[in-house]
Amino acid sequence: RGINKLSALQVKKAKPDPDKMYKLSDGGNLYLRIDQSGSKYWIFNYTRPFLAKRNDLSLGTYPEVSLDDARTIRDEYKKLIKQGIDPAMERIETK
Repeated sequence: RGINKLSALQVKKAKPDPDKMYKLSDGGNLYLRIDQSGSKYWIFNYTRPFLAKRNDLSLGTYPEVSLDDARTIRDEYKKLIKQGIDPAMERIETK
């Protein structure tokens, strides 16, 4: 259950599986989702405050959002959750 398990090279070289979408874990509930077409999306999976339901929140696509950027966003969202703030709702309110 480590954190920051992926390297930039692993992310860059991740190949699509023609049969299914799959995820690579960086730890800390951060995942790189690779779909059959080869598109790569950063996903943060967390428990929503007050609702106690799991939620996936997209952090953007790779390479537009780098591994370091995704980790920074994840860490910011974890701070919000500790304050009882749902990052998904916070994003909607700040748009």
